[in-house]
Order: sequence, then C-alpha cells, then structure tokens
Amino acid sequence: MKFEDSKKFSYSMDTAWQALKMVNRLDVEPGSRVEIISDDQWKAYATGLLGKDTACTLYKATFDEANHSVTVIGDRDTKKEEDIIKLSLEEDGEWGVVLYLEMEIGFGGNPIAKAIGKMMKSQMRDVVTESVFGNFEILCREVE
Repeated sequence: MKFEDSKKFSYSMDTAWQALKMVNRLDVEPGSRVEIISDDQWKAYATGLLGKDTACTLYKATFDEANHSVTVIGDRDTKKEEDIIKLSLEEDGEWGVVLYLEMEIGFGGNPIAKAIGKMMKSQMRDVVTESVFGNFEILCREVE
C-alpha cells in the first residue's frame, strides 16, 4: 500500500532540517512502543489486545543532507516485505518549508492484510500523517 501527503510549516529550512534529523521521534508507527537505539535506528513494538508485544519493526534511517531528505526502511520480524518511508523538505518562500511524506507499507503475501490495508488506506494515511506532522511541529519548536 502506498500513500503520500505534505504539509506546510512556518519554520526556516535550518530549523526544519534539524527537527527532521530526529526522525526516530516522529512516531511513524502510531500506537507502538518505541525503543530508540541511535539517531538513525529504533525499534517499534506493536502491542496486541492483551498488552503484549506482537511484532517488532527495526527502522533504519539514511540522511541526505544535500537534498534535505530522509529515507527510512522498516524491517518487521513477522513479514518479508520492508516498509519504506521517505520524508523530504522543500523551501516555500511564502510559508517556510513543506514536509513531504511518502510511505509504502508492505504486506507480503498475506491476502487478508492486503484486503484490510486497501479498505483502511484512507484511515491509515490520516493516522500516520497526523502523527508524523504533529510530532514534526513539536520537534521544530524544540529546535527553535
């Protein structure tokens, strides 16, 4: 499943880029328990109905300073396909910057997960983008 979104923020490129470098705090998997390993690696644990961890995704980020972008690869222990998240900044003279979010969630060969993903795509996009954009705003305020 793929989706993309963008949002304008009234911060300088320097502030926005410093905030984006804290990608491990953007909560790209809302509702998970996060264990930060380093600036460019973290684990997100999905929690089941009984409060126990049901899956773990190891996220690794690669930063492109020249293009003000970050690519995050998520490798979940319960599936074969990786999740790919690309976040990039672009200056917008009128507003400050635009943060672009592109996400590709792999469901592997699981037909049930694929069907649910198609039905819930809009809601999943809304939850993820709200979390990422909201946390980005908080990080920008911290950097200022």
